[in-house]
Amino acid sequence: MHEIALALVLLLAVAVSGVIERVFPLRLPLPIVQIVVGALLAVGFRVQIPLDPEIFFLLFIPPLLFLDGWRIPKGAFFHDLKPILTLAVGLVLFTVVGMGFFINWLVPSMPLAVCFAVAAILAPTDPVAVSAVRGDTPLPARLEHILEGEAMLNDASGLDFFRFAVAAAMTGSFSLAQTALGFVWVAAAGVAIGVGVAFLCGYALRWLAQYGGEDTGVQILVSLLVPFAAYLAAEHLGGSGILAAATAGIATHYVNLHGAELSSTRMERRAVWNTVQVVMNGIIFVLLGEQLVHIVTGGPAGKRHTSESGAPVCRQYFRSGAVDAHLQGVERVHGGDKQCPARLAAEGDIGSPVFGHVDMLDFLALRVEYGNTLAGQI
Repeated sequence: MHEIALALVLLLAVAVSGVIERVFPLRLPLPIVQIVVGALLAVGFRVQIPLDPEIFFLLFIPPLLFLDGWRIPKGAFFHDLKPILTLAVGLVLFTVVGMGFFINWLVPSMPLAVCFAVAAILAPTDPVAVSAVRGDTPLPARLEHILEGEAMLNDASGLDFFRFAVAAAMTGSFSLAQTALGFVWVAAAGVAIGVGVAFLCGYALRWLAQYGGEDTGVQILVSLLVPFAAYLAAEHLGGSGILAAATAGIATHYVNLHGAELSSTRMERRAVWNTVQVVMNGIIFVLLGEQLVHIVTGGPAGKRHTSESGAPVCRQYFRSGAVDAHLQGVERVHGGDKQCPARLAAEGDIGSPVFGHVDMLDFLALRVEYGNTLAGQI
């Protein structure tokens, strides 16, 4: 009952922030208003929302990236795919390396691998940040499409670089060839799984519609489930769940081009997804405001990133086959000892001497999606 009440409070906060943004005499970005409303919930009403990073990644990231992939202009995206990938991978890598060395110079006591992990969190931007920085300034259509495509894909590359940096920090070793191979595998698996899930669900619905008639409610429900299916399947198989969700959105567009669809289905589905986008973006910023208050004041939310809470998230990053192979190599150095520090840290042993870095990385990873957006709004 408590969780249901919190969910209703968050939905009410999103609605109230939308009203405030429209009636407030000063023109403020909606995310800033939502952050303030979240802070007021924490300060004025003593609202405390326990936030599990695994739930956050699963609940918010797949549908938002799926929607970005679904709505991005496909012709412009594939026409400018080369510069988009150059920015989404090359620029993120350049930022990770440059910022990693800078952070290490700024805080010499922080290990270099941990600095790279922090830089990987700071490197990606997202479409909201791009729109906020641009404001009302018109941009050439091609440049706008490139920036939107890069913002959609760089979260995947940033999170994968983060994953390998965490592996290096916890194992104390790094292999460039193994990391490059692991990155290619993670990206390729994510794309393949996203396309496969989208086409499988799409053509299954087409087949059912031919024999049993089209049910608008079922069509919309399946479209809501596709990003979660792609994300979970990719994470389970060691691929990039973020890339799988975005790719599933792109593939769903082409699935919908085959076969006739009821106009009511298209219109109602668009309305449902618009609502989902508004609600999820709003909840993210309300949560950010609520969490910031507890972090600054040292409340329960600020202290909840203990080693035990960090363990599940770190296990999520170690599902990649490449990272697991990296750990197996370290085990061989330890003579096949399953109790080596790297493996204990990866499996969540809070007694591991390298596990102390996990808390900060877990805390930063929780804010991958909306930390950069806040920077864009400011």
